[in-house]
Amino acid sequence: MSKILINTMSLSCGGGQKVAWNILRKILERINSGTDANTYCFLCNADSDLCKMLKERNAENIYAVRVHNPVMRILWEIFCANKLFNRIKPDIIYSIFGYPIFSRKFLSVIGEADSNLFYPEINFWQHITGISLLKRHLVDRFRIKMMFRADGIIFENEAIFRRVPQIFPRLSAQICFIQPAIEKKISNAEPLLPDPKSPDIRLLLLCSWQLNKNIMILPQILAEIKRKGYTPHLFFSVNADDTNPVAKEFYGEAAKYAVEENISYLGTVPPSQLETVYNKTEQILLLSQLESFSNNIIEAWCYQKALVISDLEWSRSIVGDSAAVFVDRDNVHSIADAIIHLHTDPEYYRKTVTAGKEKLLSYPDASNQVDQILSFLMRVMEKKRSKEK
Repeated sequence: MSKILINTMSLSCGGGQKVAWNILRKILERINSGTDANTYCFLCNADSDLCKMLKERNAENIYAVRVHNPVMRILWEIFCANKLFNRIKPDIIYSIFGYPIFSRKFLSVIGEADSNLFYPEINFWQHITGISLLKRHLVDRFRIKMMFRADGIIFENEAIFRRVPQIFPRLSAQICFIQPAIEKKISNAEPLLPDPKSPDIRLLLLCSWQLNKNIMILPQILAEIKRKGYTPHLFFSVNADDTNPVAKEFYGEAAKYAVEENISYLGTVPPSQLETVYNKTEQILLLSQLESFSNNIIEAWCYQKALVISDLEWSRSIVGDSAAVFVDRDNVHSIADAIIHLHTDPEYYRKTVTAGKEKLLSYPDASNQVDQILSFLMRVMEKKRSKEK
């Protein structure tokens, strides 16, 4: 029997939190069923939905720490975490996502999702300049240094997993590839979803103000669809009144192309509302330059919606050849044409959705994913024990 500390301190929003949501639920099911001999502890941000969920499900051994930003979290891990871990005495710490900033004397496995670290040939920060660019590069160097502190690393994208021996040969002996999983039914709370006036094409983009997602091209795409005689509507999971520079630029682009009425801003969509949001849309957009993985992919398949995605190495690795419509992420006209084709050709739409459903069968369910994670944790612990003998 081992004591396993599940660390979700770095997760308070976004896709990583949804991944952690499924993993934690399945671990709690294992605990409650009495089928798992391990002892589990949970470290989480006190303000996160994950912490709330653990408490609502009466999980034991919850250690909730209130940190309001990444800097506070890093300072806590440097100056306070070791004291807590010395008290808990875990056999291994599994950070679902994040890095082992705490002492190296604690055995550590991490989930790795910073895709740009493994594609050095891509200028990932091309939209950033000056001090902001310097900060990004320093953060990346810090992440690489912390990655080497881990005793095991779990990758969720096979293309990135295959790149590791080329980019970071020293990591080759401690890596593992485990596909993500999804469970369709969490709950089905009804969100306050806007109901635009009879659009022809309902599009969904679930992300924050991330330039990597190619969000600035969206107003042009909507305008091009309108020019070709169709009425599109984009449901976008950000706020309509954000004040950050990227948001202001996006609002300006929407006004420039006269598509303000073709966009609804949903704000953050919690896991409990995902099914309703997906069911009220037709096509899912994912025009990223790089992704380690995106829940949008398997959610589109799960909720039987057509997926329009960047035609790049990372996406082909996840999707295969037919489970989505691949587009040149920088070509407004081809993206608009692909969206219109899906809308006007029911058989093409059906084949795309069917291919997605079939591809989803190759992915593990959440229980199997947790089995694979725990198996890897056990191998890492056994490796350490063998070295100590």
